[in-house]
Parts: sequence; structure tokens; C-alpha cells
Amino acid sequence: KQFYIHYHQVDNNRVVYGSRTFELINFDWDKPYRIVKLNRSSGALEIPKKTYHRSISSDEGSIVINQSHRDDLFTTEKEFKPISIAEDEKLKNILKNIKPVIIKI
Repeated sequence: KQFYIHYHQVDNNRVVYGSRTFELINFDWDKPYRIVKLNRSSGALEIPKKTYHRSISSDEGSIVINQSHRDDLFTTEKEFKPISIAEDEKLKNILKNIKPVIIKI
């Protein structure tokens, strides 16, 4: 699995067609591993800074709009590098050992 993490951007994802499942991991949360299922009627999902995230479209596909907010330290080169669980032991440990909270919005 590959994730992204932003240190200078907050994502606001809204499904406009189909549905999509987001995996979110944030080491600062009391329940650090969450799976959020969105569809058109869900509203926007805010993904805070320092949150590992990835998403998967449903079988029928999906279209998602992301209205992000970036601070002055944002750079594309640093913010959009994929992170593999094979390279991040703490991330891999959460995925292997923590049961996710599943949220349907």
C-alpha cells in the first residue's frame, strides 16, 4: 500500500459521482486508523495535516473534487511523495495491529 501525507496542506474531498473509500492514519488521534466511506450525499471529508491517506474508488468508479488549503511553506516536491508501508515501520505497525474505525458518512 502507498499513502500520502501533507505537512502544509489540508484536503477537503467531496465525491460528486459514485463512491470512494478513504484510509486515514494519524498518530495523534486516539483511534489512529480510520476507514471512511463517502458517496455523493456525504459532504466533504477534511483530511488534516500530518494524516497519512489513500483512497480507492468503488467498482462503479468515482469522481472526487479536492478543495485543498495550503500554507506558505507548501511545495509540490515535498507534499506529493508516495510513502510505502514497506518503508515506514510505524505506519506498517498501525496497519498490522490496530483495528480500524469504519465510518460511513
